[in-house]
Amino acid sequence: MRWALRRLVNWLRPGGCLFVAVFAEPGRGAARWLRSAYYTPIAALGSALGLAARHPLYDYAAYFGEAGLECVARRGFGPPGGPELYACWVGVRR
Repeated sequence: MRWALRRLVNWLRPGGCLFVAVFAEPGRGAARWLRSAYYTPIAALGSALGLAARHPLYDYAAYFGEAGLECVARRGFGPPGGPELYACWVGVRR
């Protein structure tokens, strides 16, 4: 993922925006367990069907900085009253 993100950033002009919609990062406590319980079977099915390699949830907060992006927005999505299961990240190339 780090390589792919750097590659995408290379295609952006300075000040260009990159939007990434992904599973939410692991988090802490009960939210971490719920996200793992939600994500693990989906990742296993995708891998079994040959749609994607198995991988952990990515840490976009760290990856954006490494790739030369400034995170200007992050919004999480999930069921009402439940943990965030998805996140949308917006980064601007420095």
